[in-house]
Amino acid sequence: MKNIKRVPGANGLTVFLTIALCLAFWGRGWSSPIPASDQKQGLAVSFKVSGNLSYLLDGGGDLEKTRKGLEDAVAESRSLGYWKSVTFDWKRPGIHAEAYVDLIIHLGPRLGVGLGTGYLVSSTQGDLGLYDDYSGTLWGYAYSESQKIDYDRQYRISAIPIRFDIYYTLPLSRSQKWTLWSHAGVGYYFGKLHHQYTYTGHSEYTETYGSYYSYSDTYDYLGQLTEKATCNAWGIHGGLGLNFNANRLISFGAEVYGRYVNFSNWKGDSTLAEKTTYDYNYGGYYHYQYQYEDYNSKHGFLWTYEMLGARNKYCCMWISDREPAAQGIFNVRKSAINLNALGIQFFIRLRFSLI
Repeated sequence: MKNIKRVPGANGLTVFLTIALCLAFWGRGWSSPIPASDQKQGLAVSFKVSGNLSYLLDGGGDLEKTRKGLEDAVAESRSLGYWKSVTFDWKRPGIHAEAYVDLIIHLGPRLGVGLGTGYLVSSTQGDLGLYDDYSGTLWGYAYSESQKIDYDRQYRISAIPIRFDIYYTLPLSRSQKWTLWSHAGVGYYFGKLHHQYTYTGHSEYTETYGSYYSYSDTYDYLGQLTEKATCNAWGIHGGLGLNFNANRLISFGAEVYGRYVNFSNWKGDSTLAEKTTYDYNYGGYYHYQYQYEDYNSKHGFLWTYEMLGARNKYCCMWISDREPAAQGIFNVRKSAINLNALGIQFFIRLRFSLI
């Protein structure tokens, strides 16, 4: 039997979206009879402006697997004692903000259809620091060496959706000041990924023999990698909450909002700029410095794969112009990054009668 991978939080999100969908489509049968005055209501439209505070349910899919892979690799490095000092700080994506605007056409006092768009963005950043040094003496020579490497990275995933919704409102009182608000629909998401990766390193070696001899060399390097990719995907979403009708024109409210969308065919560009400086000095008698710069770019797909470390395999994610294939690389596939989220939405709505 084929193993089905479960997405953390997917069951709860599925239940929530199903409830919102049921209310949006079949809520009419549960409501109280519509007053005659409301039945005669003509065509109306609403403009809804909303903002969300949402949380990614599983950290973005392969993005979280990449973060966790580096975290496990760091733990392995610490256990093996490769470096004197290892610092790591990269937390999974947290709460992010979203904004939407929708045009709703009211087909009756309680049922409506909507078309809208918006903008959502989630980001995460992390850093890794490695340091080591040693010193000693051999046959009268005193020597010392130190090395420091820092890695910094930032991922930003954004999307602009085109959304279609069905709305249904259920009055909670005869005055209809408070209503139960529900909607569900589909959206087409235009996704973008931006990854900025910077690494710097400095190593220094010195060697002396009393006052007769001295030697030193230093090595500095800087690398900046930028990856940009795009991917489009269909998704579903829904909301369930309370709406307060301040008057016939203005209403506002809050809802619990859920979304399921998975981007699985990212394609884009990767550019790498590197600068290396080498400097060595023989006791002031001879000094030499060399500098080297390199630049290259790639166009291809975003790939996720596992690399074999000293003991275990760890997940990586990079853009490559060809499918990664080498000794120590396993389970290669195109990356899948999702924006599955659950959050709270606050909105204000302006309603206008056309007839």
